[in-house]
Amino acid sequence: MSQAELEWCVHGGGVVEDGIKYVVRTDVIYEHVEDAESDSSSDSSSDSSSDSSSDSSSDSSSDSSSDSSSDPLFRHDSIVRSTLNPHQPPSPSSPLLSVYSPAFLSLVSPLYEPVMGAENLGYVLHSLVRFLKPGRVTEIGAGYTTLFILMALRENEEEMGRIRETVEGGRMKLLDYPWMEEGVVGALAGTRPRLTILDNCLHQKEQATGAAGVARELGLDPYMDFKVGDAYEANFEEGSIDMLWCDFGVGKRMKEFMRANWSSLSPGGYLICHSTLTNSNTRSWLESVRSNSGLDACGIPAGSYEQISFLEPHKRFQNSVTIIQKRDSGYEEPLYSEYA
Repeated sequence: MSQAELEWCVHGGGVVEDGIKYVVRTDVIYEHVEDAESDSSSDSSSDSSSDSSSDSSSDSSSDSSSDSSSDPLFRHDSIVRSTLNPHQPPSPSSPLLSVYSPAFLSLVSPLYEPVMGAENLGYVLHSLVRFLKPGRVTEIGAGYTTLFILMALRENEEEMGRIRETVEGGRMKLLDYPWMEEGVVGALAGTRPRLTILDNCLHQKEQATGAAGVARELGLDPYMDFKVGDAYEANFEEGSIDMLWCDFGVGKRMKEFMRANWSSLSPGGYLICHSTLTNSNTRSWLESVRSNSGLDACGIPAGSYEQISFLEPHKRFQNSVTIIQKRDSGYEEPLYSEYA
């Protein structure tokens, strides 16, 4: 009998290519959890007459045993939940709870300019950086969104530090199975993520210098490298950027910019462009991207990417974003399992 049959709540299903397919009985699992909670509640009631010293000792013992249960399905759940929970308590190194906290918003809000159209993009970029974990981000055209990216980078560093510690302790397991790719965890936790900002600071509504000042006030400057310069004169190293965020009104010159800088994206890296759909100049470039027209038309080699665009339907201007993933050089996502 297999280990799964011995220890997990499973039953054999139909025969598949490699043998029997086992189905996890979630109804039994949750019945088990409810029974455990019921037992815990009963124990708590019976202990209520004990003195405070006994209560403290009992609570400590209960907390300790809950994560060292002999049940392989759940014995690490508590520490894994604590490690992965994005709602971490504040600490001396991270006094701000989130990008939704009043302290953060009070400092960032003065950077918001309606004409820039980035009121929702800050949160979009924050979520993308948190999810994709890019180590090297470049932003062309800084301002309101800069602080959301920097916050995401700091949160990523803190999160990966917690994960590495739990992995090294042998407890990053759910259903008694290793939940993380240790090599990736080590690489991400071993290097501080960075945002390189390039802005010529010439726009009449220029926000870059203000953003840099707010970043320093928030203690985010260790994640930031600010450069004053022209995007068309940038000389990024090949494969040096994991995420390139462009918000500099390129229009017809997007082909020129991409021809010079496509190679700077790492395999699997992302190019994110603002305001691509409803102005004819940038839309023309985007249509050549969509049709895989190649270097001469859009500055990107045909067949080397995937793309998708999103529209804010209620706005006439500054109302869209396009995401392009570089998929040449044999890039392919790994396969870790058959079902999950």
